[in-house]
Amino acid sequence: MNVTEAVHLIQDIGFINSKPCVWADLGCGSGTFTKALATLLPSQSTVYAVDENRNTIDDYAGVSIENVRLNFETEPLPFYTLDGILMANSLHFVKDKIELLQKLKSHVTQNSQFLIVEYEIKTTNPWVPFPLPYGLVKQLFSDIGFNTSQYLGDRDSIYSTGKMYACVVSA
Repeated sequence: MNVTEAVHLIQDIGFINSKPCVWADLGCGSGTFTKALATLLPSQSTVYAVDENRNTIDDYAGVSIENVRLNFETEPLPFYTLDGILMANSLHFVKDKIELLQKLKSHVTQNSQFLIVEYEIKTTNPWVPFPLPYGLVKQLFSDIGFNTSQYLGDRDSIYSTGKMYACVVSA
């Protein structure tokens, strides 16, 4: 997937305001969705691009990209008061999702959003060890007090028979 395709998948997120904001992309990989998010954020915003591999993502579309090398599941995050957290194809690697989401909840503001990109599958495989279909996302986030969920769209996956979807969840 390229940045343009990623933008099309998440473009209907809608932001609370047009002021610069601060997001984290947890498990950013090569930065495809980091850049897609940057394209949609107001100018002068910041995205923390978090991954345990040493990838460097440059500033993009008027948004500052701060590269952070750590394992977001096991290590403490070095920032708080985030306006949003993006998790694109990273939450399906986490076995104890509730524990992680409770931890992440302490890093966001009251009006924050979680932008999730996942596969609409229920069967595990080597690439998606802990699947996260949309219904489960809604339930998990509801369990931690984020009761508003909006399905943004989907696209065929090039890796499986299922679809890749995007949704946004907020309190």
